[in-house]
Amino acid sequence: MEIQVIENVKYDNSSTLVYFLTIENIASLSKTTMFQDVNIQEILQNYDFNAKKTQVLKLSAFKGLKHLIFVGLGNNENLNRKIALNCGGTLGDYINTETSIYIHILGESNNSNIIDDIITGIRLKLWNFNKYLSNKNEDKPLKTINIVNAKFDTNESNALVSGVTFARDLISEPANVLYPSSYVERIKELTNLGVEVEILDKKALTALKMDSFLSVSLGSDKEPYVAILKYNGKQDVSQPLAIVGKGVTYDSGGYSLKPAMGMMTMKSDMSGSAATVGLIKTLAERKAKVNVVGVVGLVENLVNGSAIKPGDIISSMSGKTIEVLNTDAEGRLVLADLLWYTHTVIKPSAMINLATLTGAIVVCLGGERAGLFSNNQDLANQLMQAGEYSGELLWQLPLTEEYAKPLKSNIADLQNISTATRVPGSIFAGMFLKEFVGDVKWAHLDIAGMALTLENTPTAKRGAVGFGVRLLNDFIKLNYEK
Repeated sequence: MEIQVIENVKYDNSSTLVYFLTIENIASLSKTTMFQDVNIQEILQNYDFNAKKTQVLKLSAFKGLKHLIFVGLGNNENLNRKIALNCGGTLGDYINTETSIYIHILGESNNSNIIDDIITGIRLKLWNFNKYLSNKNEDKPLKTINIVNAKFDTNESNALVSGVTFARDLISEPANVLYPSSYVERIKELTNLGVEVEILDKKALTALKMDSFLSVSLGSDKEPYVAILKYNGKQDVSQPLAIVGKGVTYDSGGYSLKPAMGMMTMKSDMSGSAATVGLIKTLAERKAKVNVVGVVGLVENLVNGSAIKPGDIISSMSGKTIEVLNTDAEGRLVLADLLWYTHTVIKPSAMINLATLTGAIVVCLGGERAGLFSNNQDLANQLMQAGEYSGELLWQLPLTEEYAKPLKSNIADLQNISTATRVPGSIFAGMFLKEFVGDVKWAHLDIAGMALTLENTPTAKRGAVGFGVRLLNDFIKLNYEK
């Protein structure tokens, strides 16, 4: 899709015009050239259009145009980036038959963030995963978005949409197509953007004593891998920011087998890794002035005669032993070694992991916010700010010592679930991960409720969301690229 900024355009009967406007901007419509000879206020009143947020009015053959569309942004005072994103996405439902549109954004032509998010919202809503449909119903014929008389950085938008949709594509692939080794090949595509990719295979992981990570792979005939993606956007050799992603390409639960309904979406248990890879892609494409390392662990959690069993005791790269009481609590076993490796080998300035880790976080926060856990309040505050700024919202939960007692096993250093009653499962998982981060600044994002949407939203069709790419891109822009 081509995005371009234009001036002095002439419209005809093939043109579709879109006006984004706030409630306060309605009065200024009559001053624009398009509406000087009509009573546009009366026309809008007749259709009960008052520019409330996400309100859309679509007119056909108005003044010889193909379509004229008005999209409401709500009040100027309340307008923020999330509203702009959702309003842009809402337009996506009304332009499925268009090949080109012309966009006017009244009153916000100098606010590049609002324009960025409107365009991003449109493009994200038009994304569709129809790769495996034999009769493809083409939902996105739109080829050109023309932005009229406004300031807009097409490179920034292209990079962000590219990263989010790459993540969505990865999440949407079925597990018989996207498994650890094929995922590695998809990751290697980023070398074309200047990203350094290092792959650790089973032999290398064994030498590193990543037994916790490797234990998850024992029930699968697919070899596990850890991929390390290094993006160096600065010339200095300062400690990088590290992003760590859980990449369980399919999670059956292992011997702690999930119920059938619980397994239907488990191809998406690698959404944390997809967000990590998508973020690196965005940073590389927009040439961000930052050094970031992504670390993703790619593995399947299945069942065979060699699979780990409830009650088994395993070791970890840190040397700590773990009693595995539930094989469906495998994400923390994956991340334990990834976090320790990242902390001790990469030595980052800060470390953030993303994982579809617990069903408990969905019970707690639903599909509105991801859970945030951290050992550093400044880092937590920065992530919360980025969440509000990007619209990918977070909510912080505690990681304090009173929650540590259930971690202790009678026969190993740690146990991977608690057997006590009334256990806050998401907090327990966060406390478990905290055992493997050392003294580095660290935050854990439990995105289990955010990775997929079960119904259409303003910016996504049912399915993969790509949550985390926009959040962390804004976190980096706000804190590392000032």
